[in-house]
Amino acid sequence: MRMTSELEISYIAVSPPDHIDADLIKKVAHILNKENYDTRRLLVGRIPRIIARYNNLQEAESAAQGLKELGLVVLLCRDSELRRPAECLTAFTMEFGDGEVLFKDKPGNSLSLEAKDVSLIIKGIIRTQTMKETTSTKLKLSLPATLVAGGLPVWRPTTQKSTDQPIESTVLARIYSHTSLNPKVELFETQLDYSFLGSDMTSFSPSNFTTVITKLRKAFPKAIFDDRFMKPIQADVPSSGPEEDLDINCKLLYLYYEAIGTSPSQKSQKKDRRPKTNQRNR
Repeated sequence: MRMTSELEISYIAVSPPDHIDADLIKKVAHILNKENYDTRRLLVGRIPRIIARYNNLQEAESAAQGLKELGLVVLLCRDSELRRPAECLTAFTMEFGDGEVLFKDKPGNSLSLEAKDVSLIIKGIIRTQTMKETTSTKLKLSLPATLVAGGLPVWRPTTQKSTDQPIESTVLARIYSHTSLNPKVELFETQLDYSFLGSDMTSFSPSNFTTVITKLRKAFPKAIFDDRFMKPIQADVPSSGPEEDLDINCKLLYLYYEAIGTSPSQKSQKKDRRPKTNQRNR
């Protein structure tokens, strides 16, 4: 991806290689000017990882070229690209046609995607914790009032406050074309009107969402499907929280698949080249 600003922070990300040996670690460490131990830690994981940042574009491009010559899948991107909020249609309902799917949001805007338009479908989850304060009223024995009443128990209402941090989970899917880091359509499990499923609709939202994903995969057979973000993964750069973590990681995953190619003839190769999970995970 072409960089336009010499002053903007640039990141180098790599897809964790299938095999890591001492020679590879040493060479990567030399290019990045890092210690071997730190370099090894950066080369393991489940998704493409940011392993270096540069304030100078030429230095970033030079380092990226050196890493490519080692056989690594290398991604070069700008800070603003990773942090730009995704702008896309949030589906409320959809219609499955012959070779295309029509998505509509709640206000009534629509977007039609043909099978050839879609290159990638990412399914993930966002888990957030929100501080919640609850107030409850209980009856408590009042000793002074009980004594005044001659020993007859007197109960007084008392208010108690408690705080909790429940974990809220949001399952979603994003649909991408070849043309942009931003998804074309985003679907949230809890924001869809599943009536379009007809007889396939159940009373259980997660089951309905699974049915939708299955239909989308059939409608877009040439698209890669990746659900590794069903386990939340923190981004390698500071973020505002789980939602931005997912945004950043989705963009890196998109760039990874674009880097290795997303033509139908390479689809089986892509499955083989997904970052392995048999090493110590990130």
